[in-house]
Amino acid sequence: MKRFINITFSLFVCLMASSAMASGFMVPELSASAMGKGSAVMTDSDDPAMIWYNAGSQAFLPSASFSGVALFALGHTDFEPAGGGPVQATVDKLFVLPRLFADFEVAPWMHAGIGVYTAYGMGVRYEDDWIGRVNGIKSEMSTLSFNPSLSFKVHPRLGIGLGFVAMKAGAELVNGLPEAVGGTVKFGGEGWAFGGNAGITFKAIPDVLDVGLSYRSRLLLPLEGRVDFDPSPDFARVLLDQPAKTEITTPDYITAGLGFNVTPRVRIGLDANFILWSLYDELVLELDDGQNLASKYGYENSFIIRIGVDWQPEFAEGLALRGGFIYDDNPAHEGAVGPTMPDADKLNFTAGLGYTWRWLRADASYMLNYYLPNEVSGATTTPDGTYKTLAHMIAVGITVSFDSDSGCDKEVVAETPVE
Repeated sequence: MKRFINITFSLFVCLMASSAMASGFMVPELSASAMGKGSAVMTDSDDPAMIWYNAGSQAFLPSASFSGVALFALGHTDFEPAGGGPVQATVDKLFVLPRLFADFEVAPWMHAGIGVYTAYGMGVRYEDDWIGRVNGIKSEMSTLSFNPSLSFKVHPRLGIGLGFVAMKAGAELVNGLPEAVGGTVKFGGEGWAFGGNAGITFKAIPDVLDVGLSYRSRLLLPLEGRVDFDPSPDFARVLLDQPAKTEITTPDYITAGLGFNVTPRVRIGLDANFILWSLYDELVLELDDGQNLASKYGYENSFIIRIGVDWQPEFAEGLALRGGFIYDDNPAHEGAVGPTMPDADKLNFTAGLGYTWRWLRADASYMLNYYLPNEVSGATTTPDGTYKTLAHMIAVGITVSFDSDSGCDKEVVAETPVE
């Protein structure tokens, strides 16, 4: 029986390590207009979501701006067993992720703002009796971050910014118990994590070329909660519910980027994210009965390449048409892949549009997340087979901007100047 318990908790720790902070559960698209351009926007200055993307660009925003965005995400995974048999599929669920930003000009050389958003907030669930139930049935994480930020225009062409991040998080993870025991085990926990962000933007060639660099720190997240067993009746007196806690860490997130105005009406953005997933080496689950159960999993550092285009056609003043492409490198080696973290290299395609009328802009965008098929063999975290995942995201948002020079009569335009 003790062996069954240790196996169960070891699997459970692996599940928590991989799924709760998997790259597929991170959704860094914090703006509807930005998502349409593949979020290659860190040098733009037309959206208060720069508080997230690059606090250095925040210094070049209008005198006051506000944005509200709702992102709708739906993912689906099919698992094809290596030995044949029916395809095992996840249970579809629509996730709604909110994003709110506000920014104000405190002085001609200083901006202050705040973002309230969900950057980690997805989940995966299978049927309770699926083939990989002992490796994971459900993993879901919800977060809410508060990100006050200050940005300084230290030169008419140079902005620097910094911010503080407080994130409240909760996780729910469900595993199937070994076949001899039957039933399931669930962990639910929550906690707070704290960190910071900083950025710099340089208008290298005014109205032509902007460059920038930003950094978001790791967040050490303690999760305190309970482990609840629901085994077959023969084991109910042995597998006892109890308090448990652990710590997980979000990775450092470094971005370099540039924005180039090909013409006064066409702007191209190119960003590269470097993400320190190698922080994940070991996770320890501390049980109330004194057991400390460790699991090694070893992510690798990864990168994301983003390219986006924003076009303001002459035939429709106020309209912006957008498109983008993202290549997202998989940080999980084969031994770290699991059913509730069916990660893989990803090819993402985006499209969007916006319309500006005076001080009001409405945006809508779509992203297709295509996970390259991931064939896994010999891993302890999953049955042998191939994971195929596809996800869809739709974002809609409203941005309101005012300029102190002319108040509400100031017409808001996109980043690129208009002829």
